[in-house]
Amino acid sequence: MTLLELKNFTTAKLGITDAATKAQAGEFLKMRWVMIWNAQPWRQARWQETVSVAAGTQDVALSSAVEFVIACRWKGQNELMPMSVEAAFSMNPSGYDQQGTPAAFAQIAKTAGGLAQIRLFQIPNETQNLLVIAKRKCVALVSDTDTPLIPGVDECLQAFAMGDLFQWIRQFGKAQACYDEANALLAKMVEIETAQTTEVRRIIPSVEPDDATSGGYAGPNYFF
Repeated sequence: MTLLELKNFTTAKLGITDAATKAQAGEFLKMRWVMIWNAQPWRQARWQETVSVAAGTQDVALSSAVEFVIACRWKGQNELMPMSVEAAFSMNPSGYDQQGTPAAFAQIAKTAGGLAQIRLFQIPNETQNLLVIAKRKCVALVSDTDTPLIPGVDECLQAFAMGDLFQWIRQFGKAQACYDEANALLAKMVEIETAQTTEVRRIIPSVEPDDATSGGYAGPNYFF
């Protein structure tokens, strides 16, 4: 359903269809859409891009489409392990700011322009492509013709917006009933996304080499 159709449905169900109520319903729907988008790494929220990283560049800014990074691949073959900045420093203090082949990355603060950034460990010693799999920023509902991208989200959006509208007119009992329905619908969406699809999810352990030595980067593992 389009944003206009969602507004018309919720206000008709409420029984108040004046312009001011429709405008308020539109604002509730827009905010609830962002909330639902942020609640789960939906398939429709996945984003992929390739960034050319120059030698000596440790902090990599990504495109404006990226909200946060899920996984990275360096040089077309090496998957980088996600970790925190603190963990990277603790595991290899001497290699933290040295050059080498990146083996890990951490999410860091966004740039002044609001772009997502990651920090590579170690600092690249050659220019290479970095493949990034990320969650993209919410594709907002702006105009009346816009449609939410997640399949099956319409009923959930309607229920949340109905709750907000009832709360807006101070009918809190009815609002809570709508919120209960909306949360149940959201939980069902998550279940369908994670348990009732053909996608296989696996936990893949990382095996450390037996002959690892302490010090700077020596081979494919950043930690030894």
